[in-house]
Amino acid sequence: MTRSELIGSTLDAAWHRQTAEASIERWLQVCEQQQWGDIPENIEQLILVFGASWYFTRFIFFRGKKSAELIDKPLLTSFDAQTLLQFLSTALEGEDQENQFEWLRSLKNQAMLQILLRRLTEQESLSDNEAALTNLSIATLNVAMNIVGLDLDNLDGQIAVLGMGRIAGLEMNYGSDLDLIFLYRESSENFHSFFSDKIRKLLRNMSLLTPTGVLYDIDMRLRPHGTSGALITSEKSFLEYHQGKREIWERQMMTRCQAVIDKQGLGENSLQQVRPYIYTTSFDQSATTEILSVRQRVEDELGSRRGKIDVKRGKGGIMDIDFITHYLQLQHACDSPELQTSSTREALSILAELNLLKQDDANNLLHAYDFFKQIEACLRLFDMKSVNSFSRTLDDGNALVRAMSYKGEGAAARFLDKHKELTENTHNLFLSTLT
Repeated sequence: MTRSELIGSTLDAAWHRQTAEASIERWLQVCEQQQWGDIPENIEQLILVFGASWYFTRFIFFRGKKSAELIDKPLLTSFDAQTLLQFLSTALEGEDQENQFEWLRSLKNQAMLQILLRRLTEQESLSDNEAALTNLSIATLNVAMNIVGLDLDNLDGQIAVLGMGRIAGLEMNYGSDLDLIFLYRESSENFHSFFSDKIRKLLRNMSLLTPTGVLYDIDMRLRPHGTSGALITSEKSFLEYHQGKREIWERQMMTRCQAVIDKQGLGENSLQQVRPYIYTTSFDQSATTEILSVRQRVEDELGSRRGKIDVKRGKGGIMDIDFITHYLQLQHACDSPELQTSSTREALSILAELNLLKQDDANNLLHAYDFFKQIEACLRLFDMKSVNSFSRTLDDGNALVRAMSYKGEGAAARFLDKHKELTENTHNLFLSTLT
């Protein structure tokens, strides 16, 4: 097969075919003008990236030949937390903070591009891909904190970072925010002021968009007292808040909380002290009613936009699965501590092992969870933004339909039928579990 025939056949598999075709045509022109030759040799993978993500298409053109070399000769073969931290830490060699952050953005994108390639070429499972993305986010945060002067090795365990939601369960997706709580030991007012100033600088630089891209948006609304609370939280305040009587939704959120940066155990020790107040023996009908009410309110306000299907908040979507696991964990994790996990997938598997959820039901929920999370990844990859919804009317050539491997005549209808089947089954399980 000639190179041009290979390009043509690969374009047929690209998600956004027209975008991929225009981008590869432009790329070949640049290669000819710059006399780079056939770079990358693995042109198929480059086309798949062009078809999946405009964010990474821009990044590749911005970096030019160096980015294409990543496809033929990956810089990373492992995406564990320590390897990624070591890779990203070279950014600390920059001459000043601005240069260091720009270097970090580039390194983070290089790593994420390689993670994406492993997924596009089906070298690893969806859950492994999400774990790699989570490890990357934690390593990036760690280096960024060092850049602004929050070097944990020199702060003697004074601070820790708690991750909420997907980051806590190693289930982050492309375009995910970082839901964080910054925790510190109360030592002096001077330290509080010092820490607050550094965190403000961190937040600004993490979300700053430059030609190289962006690091991450950080969401801190889940900290004690929400947006009306202090930007950073003392250990004492954290304990007092969560050891008091909390609303059920706050206890739900705390089932997905882990120390993600914690040199001296401040974060984990604090969580150990509040877990008995999250997982208690007092779980009655009023708690169930409140969970149902919260879920309905989210669906009504955020999950039912006209003409759109919300894969996260809509009826039968990801949030239904989350609420099933939260509910059963809050009911039973006091007596079964192994249920005190922040991973939705792991929680569902343990619930089945403990006969608290039928094995078939757990399998169906895990299958639906992976299907919905894959949709979410496909939606977010194009612009690397937190997109969760798609049109109720799709045609056979739609990028999402192609990304989900539905091809040929009637592909869109088959995809929508599958989604409808899974959402209906999921919502029925949600209702049967909580009512």
